[in-house]
Amino acid sequence: MEGAEKSIDNASSSQAEQPGDLVAELRAKLKEKDKELEIKNRDLQVLQARLQEAERLAAIGRVVVAVRHEINNPLSVIIGQAQFLRERVKDLPESVQRRITVIEEMSNRINESVKRLRDFK
Repeated sequence: MEGAEKSIDNASSSQAEQPGDLVAELRAKLKEKDKELEIKNRDLQVLQARLQEAERLAAIGRVVVAVRHEINNPLSVIIGQAQFLRERVKDLPESVQRRITVIEEMSNRINESVKRLRDFK
């Protein structure tokens, strides 16, 4: 605001200028400052939108980490138990062995999906 006050003081101290000239000059400066303010306001809006997007992506990242953790813990137990059954119990009927194979395959499929979540950024 000091710049505007100095302009007014300088303009009023000059005896050569007419009141109409002073008003026109002040209007021109006001119009220029108004345009500058509009530009700054648009820049601020763009930055706010970017910040909101960054916050949204950060929140998604936190959810992905939590989901990954919640899936990996029980999945590790399932895979470990299926491997235990396959390796330790040799005299299982063929139908049970097929079911263990399905458990292992589906668990590995889930595990691969979880790995893709880890790589999601």
